[in-house]
This record gives sequence, C-alpha cells and structure tokens, in this order.
Amino acid sequence: MEIVLLIDDYLPSTKSAPLMIHQLALGLLRRGDRPAIMTPSADIAEDFVMDSSSGFKVIRFRSGRLKNVNRIRRAVNELLLPFRVLRVIGKIPEIRSCDLLVYYSPSIFWGAAVGRLKKRFRCPSYLILRDIFPQWCIDNGILRAHSPATAFFRFFERINYRAADRIGIQSKGNLKYFDAFPELRDKIEILPNWFDGAETLPPPGGWRGRLGLEGKLVFFYGGNLGNAQDMANLARLARNMRSCPQAHFLLAGKGDEYELLERLKQEWRLDNLTLTGVLEQQEYFSLLQEVDVGLISLHPLHKTHNFPGKLLGYMACSKPVLGSVNAGNDIIGLFNETGAGLMSVNPDDDRLLENARKLLDPEFRQAMGRRSRELLLKRFSVNAIAAQICGSVRADG
Repeated sequence: MEIVLLIDDYLPSTKSAPLMIHQLALGLLRRGDRPAIMTPSADIAEDFVMDSSSGFKVIRFRSGRLKNVNRIRRAVNELLLPFRVLRVIGKIPEIRSCDLLVYYSPSIFWGAAVGRLKKRFRCPSYLILRDIFPQWCIDNGILRAHSPATAFFRFFERINYRAADRIGIQSKGNLKYFDAFPELRDKIEILPNWFDGAETLPPPGGWRGRLGLEGKLVFFYGGNLGNAQDMANLARLARNMRSCPQAHFLLAGKGDEYELLERLKQEWRLDNLTLTGVLEQQEYFSLLQEVDVGLISLHPLHKTHNFPGKLLGYMACSKPVLGSVNAGNDIIGLFNETGAGLMSVNPDDDRLLENARKLLDPEFRQAMGRRSRELLLKRFSVNAIAAQICGSVRADG
C-alpha cells in the first residue's frame, strides 16, 4: 500500500513520537508497503524538501515553528498545519496516490486536512491518538473546562476524531473518556506504543567521564520537561535521595519547566542533579546505554491514561523503570506485576523514595532491567503495530 504518515515533529528531534513514527515507517517498509512521512519544518526556505535516505520518503513542508515557542504562537502555527499540507501536497510528484492516511495526535489540527485528502485519494485514515488534548490541560489547570479557548480546542478535537476511520488509543483506561463521544464507539481500538526491537542502538559514548559521573548510580530522565510531566516531582526525589551519595539524577531535554528545575536545583542545593539540555537522537541512545535506571513522572491531576514513549527506549536498553504517575494509570499494574519496574502514585514521595532505594541493589536492578527488555519484545513490537494499523482499516473497508 501507498501510505502517507502525518506528524508534527520528526527526526532529528529526540522526542519519542518522531522515533516511533520513523520505526513504524521502517516496519511498514519491511511489510512491502511504501510509506511517506510528511512533517512541518521551520528551517527550510522552499515549499518542501524531500529525502529518501532511510528507504522511504520524508517530506518536510514549510511551517512556522511549533516547538519551544510560547503557547499562542504554537497554537496559531498548528492551526495552519492543514492549510500548509493541502497547499503543498499537490506539488509533490511522488505523492500521486494514497491507499491509507495515518496521522499522529498531537497535533489535534490534522483533521481538516485528513478529511480533504481522504476525498482526494479515496482512501481510509487511521488516527494514532496519544495525548488527549485539551483534556490533559484541563486536568492540570492550564485551561478552564468552560473557557473560550477550551471550546476552540474542543471544536478541532471533534474534527480530528471525525476524520478518522479508526482511532488507536494507547490504554484501556482511556476508553472511558470516549463515553462522551458515542458516535466514535465503533472506531476505537487499543494501539500500544511500540519500539523496533531489531533497531541497532549506538554504542556507549563515554558520557560518565564527560559528565563527571564515574562511580555514580545514574537515575535518568530524557524527554519533555513540561507541566504534564511534573518536574518538581523528580526534583523532590533528588532532594530526598541526598542521603544516598552514590545516586545521581541526570535529566536531558527542554520544556516549560526547565527553568523551574534550574531554580529548584539552586534553591535546594541539588548537587546530585544534572541538566544536559536537548540531545540528538544518537547522543540520547548512546547516553542511555550508560545510565542505570530510567525515570518516568506524570502530573498527579491527569485523568487520562498515558504510556510515555520514552519508556520504550529505557526498555530497549534493558533499564529498570522507576515511575511516579497519576492514580489509576494502567502502567502502574503493568510494570509492578511484570517486575519490569517500580511504579507509585504521584505525589506519594515516601513510596517513590522507597522504590528508588530498592534500585540501589545491583542484582535487583539488573534482574529488573532484563525483565524490562523482555516485556518490550513481548508486548510492543513495531511489526505487530504495523500489521494492526493496516489490517484494521482493510477490515473496515
């Protein structure tokens, strides 16, 4: 099949979504499909540029900046995404037909473009739905439930859902959210996050020496440092672990709460906390090979279920996972029951500290890391995901 994948961010971004879409394209390619990724870029002067070095087409079309900008500017630039896609796609000779449109949310604004493209190509569409926006912003107090801004985003949320023939959500726990959308009931299915277990990861790059972490037990977080992740949660853990001098916390990434972390590091005198900023994808996985524990944090006010994509990178590198997430999140049972990690409810700082101390034991930590890798290979295969996406839309057709 000719498959077009739409995503608002792509490699070399170090976030988990771009890597997942890249690996999905590789999985589709192995099946004999012909994928093409379309993604916005603020760094090109042309209408679009195309690259095929990965074995499939990656088309970057000109756009305003979406990442690391203020929320109003980001919303405006995301709102313009469908118009920019529709304006440019007719100029791309390599996309004359399409058998399936796959689009990744966030962003919630793809729906208008997908609806038009479905008619043009006479093809079905599959929505990979991850962060349920704007609901998580309401849960976290960023948006009011009945504000004009929320009504605006709700309008486009419905367009996004309506444009999909199938919608893949990441957790059974999120099914309840869609009780408010009875017209979508027959479209919804569970589509877990994924990782290509056959991916060749870069070797260690001497990061411990470069960062002055020789002899330390490194707790690592990599990804967005934002409100949804509740970075103060990890800062509190670092403060509570100062009695364990061998433990060090290493956080890589950027986001709305990067400055908060810098301030807390200074105010609380967190000599056991290092911030690296953003790393490129190869650097990220090279560093990940050298750390000891992967960290996950989610804001306690989340009501939707979230399986952070960064978990899969930790698991691919056989790292045990230490998590503190919203109550009722499906990943608590998954990791605690399989022994692939230790999960607690945010803000239970005492339980999080207790779990962190358990991971100081090298035999316990290494056994948990092995089970983490085993869980990845058993439950989160990219080949199974590619087959599910293609199979479900064919069944509907």
